[in-house]
Amino acid sequence: MQELNAARKRPTNPSHREKVAFSFLLALLFLAPWDYGSNRPLSSALLALASAVLILGYVSSGAVNSTAKEALRSDLKLPFFLFAIVTFWITFQALVPLPRSWGDPIWAIAAEHLGMPRVPSHISIAPPATMSALMRLLTYFSVFWLSFRLSENAVIARRSVAAILLLGAIYSIIGFITHFCAGSQFLSFQVPLDGGSLKSTFANRNHFATFVGLCLLCGTAQMFHKLQPLIEQRRTRSQTFALLIEHVFVARRWETGAILLMLLALFLTTSRGGVLASLFALFALIFLLSRNKTQKQNSLSVWTPLLGILLAVLIAAGGSFLGRLGQVGEGESTTLRASIYNSTVNGILSAAWQGVGFGSFEDAYPAYKQDDISPMTRVGYAHNTYLESTFELGVPVAFLLHLSLATLFFICWRGTFRRRRMKYLPALGVATTLLVALHSLVDFSLEIPAVSVLYAFIMGFAAAQSRSPDARVPSRTGYARF
Repeated sequence: MQELNAARKRPTNPSHREKVAFSFLLALLFLAPWDYGSNRPLSSALLALASAVLILGYVSSGAVNSTAKEALRSDLKLPFFLFAIVTFWITFQALVPLPRSWGDPIWAIAAEHLGMPRVPSHISIAPPATMSALMRLLTYFSVFWLSFRLSENAVIARRSVAAILLLGAIYSIIGFITHFCAGSQFLSFQVPLDGGSLKSTFANRNHFATFVGLCLLCGTAQMFHKLQPLIEQRRTRSQTFALLIEHVFVARRWETGAILLMLLALFLTTSRGGVLASLFALFALIFLLSRNKTQKQNSLSVWTPLLGILLAVLIAAGGSFLGRLGQVGEGESTTLRASIYNSTVNGILSAAWQGVGFGSFEDAYPAYKQDDISPMTRVGYAHNTYLESTFELGVPVAFLLHLSLATLFFICWRGTFRRRRMKYLPALGVATTLLVALHSLVDFSLEIPAVSVLYAFIMGFAAAQSRSPDARVPSRTGYARF
């Protein structure tokens, strides 16, 4: 019993096999944003191939115990089961031939015009696009599973957060270079202009806003974790405030600098939805981490400098953002989005049970496009992930997909109450889910591979560290697994 308690207090360093797998996973994470967030066919396929090779290598190396009890934690069985149903349905949509009356009407029209009565009918209007979208979805699952398995070691979980802080700082610096110095070109990488908004290597400011917002949350959580010993000590508010200022701007100056870089980059994206969702998630994270009886008297000491930093950054770089924020509900883009939402809802009502095929929105949307949208306007996304996924999958399966993510959110939420040490890890799962869930109401950042890979990576270590240390089980490697 004493040995087990010692293992709980001192997590064993990861094995060589785990270090290698973790290094390759980080390489994938750092390279994913480079080519427009991997939102191009070739880069998306390479990302899927890399994740598949990595997960096969990890499994074949013997790192995964064959015991079913250790392979799948009990509280993850429900989200895994729901995800399995979703993947089966997507495959069915694309590959299973159906009677002409069961499939999408476009197959009957195609058969009539081609004079080929035996053209197979499918639920999906574009089976290749559906299989491509399934490939990306399985990529995100692979990253989540690898992150989860590796982050059962608390040392790797902590290193993951530090790596994301570095990731956000690097791509923020690249964003500043392309925004202020190199114009539209950086290392032969063409960055399309977007109204003077910073977007780093992404094609759209909203996508980079979500990406850098996720990194900002990780940096803030790590900083709060480092400051926690100072906050818990019983001192006056003025003494605590002075120590926090000294620690933040002297002892942790590099981490503070990275956080300020990301915060500046976030505001310079001028993405209304991305900035507001990130700030809401940031305040939710700080609230979760400061919810402690021993910290209650010093909570004001934490919020005061945070609000001061936000105000300073807003004054320095938030002018364009505030200008765009004042235009909410105005402009052609707002009218266009409203028309897209109405058309998507009509499409959902016409194929409520079976959908039109995962990843087939762009091909299916013209049949439901309203007259107020120009025929020359290309609509590739619904600008609302919930509407788009429901349109593609059908109401029942889309509900199961969203429920699987909600279950992971609940696991992390429960972990913030059960954990005493390192509860910033499950709290990150809560905050990042709030960010992407809110921004998905008005945009489609989760459909960008680099953003979804980062989110899956965070949810992996957040879920792995969401259990109380009392629930750990000794593993063959000698360290305690959750």
